Amino acid sequence: MLYPHPSLSPLEVVRIQALALGTNDSPHADWGIEMVWRFASPANKAYTGPLRRFAQMVHNPLYKPMINHAGAAFSEPTVVGADAQVDVVLQTTRGPLTYRFILHRQDGGDFAGCWMTEAVGPLQ
Repeated sequence: MLYPHPSLSPLEVVRIQALALGTNDSPHADWGIEMVWRFASPANKAYTGPLRRFAQMVHNPLYKPMINHAGAAFSEPTVVGADAQVDVVLQTTRGPLTYRFILHRQDGGDFAGCWMTEAVGPLQ
């Protein structure tokens, strides 16, 4: 399933996004980034959007290693109420890099009950 849905767990949401970034330009340029955008929460989109601006952000040096990575390993999600986090170790051209995905289960609107990404950041 490539759209937010209440049946998707936090781990499934992060897997969809990370694996899409691993094949970012297939079937078309920045397809993976579009998948990440699709699963970004409304609050995240309001802060980082529109999509074109979001794509530029993902192409910056902090996030660029996520694009076309060679593999991913996922931690078990830590879930507390409507908040979750999943750490992902990506095999990149710079070696293994870990990113933390922070998710929130949406409590209203078009995405009620869906886990969506609030933020992503590198771990040192």
